[in-house]
Amino acid sequence: MSRRGDEQRETILAATCAVICRDGIDGVRSTAVAAEAGLTVPLLHYYYPTLDDLVLAAYRWDEARFRDAFADGEPRAFLVESAAGVFDLPEPAVRAELRLWLEFIRRGVFDPAVRELVVTRLRRWGTAMEAHLDVADPRASSLRIAAGLGGSAFLLLLDISDVERVAGEVRAGVDAAIALPGPVAVPAVPRWHAPDDDRRTIILDAGLRVLGARGLRHTEFRAIAAEADVSTTLPRYYHPTMRDLQEALLVHGARRDAERLAAATAPFADPRDRVRAALVHGLADADAHAVWIARTELLHLGMAEPALRALAAAPVRDLTAVLAAELDEARRRGVAVPDLDPQRAALGLAALRQGAATGWLVGALDRDELAQVLLRSVEGALAGQSTPAWGSTRSSSSVTSRVRGE
Repeated sequence: MSRRGDEQRETILAATCAVICRDGIDGVRSTAVAAEAGLTVPLLHYYYPTLDDLVLAAYRWDEARFRDAFADGEPRAFLVESAAGVFDLPEPAVRAELRLWLEFIRRGVFDPAVRELVVTRLRRWGTAMEAHLDVADPRASSLRIAAGLGGSAFLLLLDISDVERVAGEVRAGVDAAIALPGPVAVPAVPRWHAPDDDRRTIILDAGLRVLGARGLRHTEFRAIAAEADVSTTLPRYYHPTMRDLQEALLVHGARRDAERLAAATAPFADPRDRVRAALVHGLADADAHAVWIARTELLHLGMAEPALRALAAAPVRDLTAVLAAELDEARRRGVAVPDLDPQRAALGLAALRQGAATGWLVGALDRDELAQVLLRSVEGALAGQSTPAWGSTRSSSSVTSRVRGE
């Protein structure tokens, strides 16, 4: 390959990543990438015949920027910088890098080729962290750090939190991971069953199932009608446009989440058990994977559409409010540390839940590991091990340098 050819490939791949950062992975179109790169569509397809080829190549290009980012050094500094180095960038770049990463993970849920690359990258990163963790269970601790970063990215991109707070939480998550308690018993949470409802609700439940099986890109009126076993015109009767349907799915998804949460926590008298149940409920259900995919797809919809962001963020905010109330009750009963900040701890646990579940969806951790990441973190929060390190010193980072292309 000529030097000019290498430069053109580099330009195309950088442009692809820029389009993903701006429009999401569903926005990758030949015309959009060519326009971003300042090249022609035929030249784009000369190098990458299909969009799948382009996405895979863009992922490999992005991964290569981080491949040599890990360097030897003092263990905690390494862990902090490997997890939080991206936050040394200007805020627009932080948002772009985090969305790029989450969009690739999202594609990995549905695309086996991308999934293999994502899991390999996560495992490589986890192995590097584990080598710096002098703890009894380094894998559990590395999963805790990765989940904290992934979940905090969702909080930032949904405008639930800001860069400074998210960066502080990620750095504090390193200390929480180092102090992670041992395995915790999983509470026996009752299964939830959807109540019988009218046709409109039946259609929206079908929409959530299609979303969990096929993703936003392929959630179409015809597929929803087939899943609901209704006429092909009925979904459009209730929701005339795709935007109407998306808004309805966001509202209905939040409603179903709230119902599942209430059913899971109701049997428990101890607020600590209600927090545990709130975090792990539904994991043992047969449809858990599809439910989580649908939930995550709706969050991505909020990232892509600012007008829908508040609706997408509502379930996270609702969960945070429930967790905060229970943590405050635990503090008042004397079963949590007196200086516990319930709101802060609740937001961290809600973020961790999403971040860990995202890793589970692509196969980077299994269901039992997901539950343990969450439950161990509850114990840490109750013991006061999750206080954010606000104002912690930011050191120069090899990770940051790689992101900047230095």
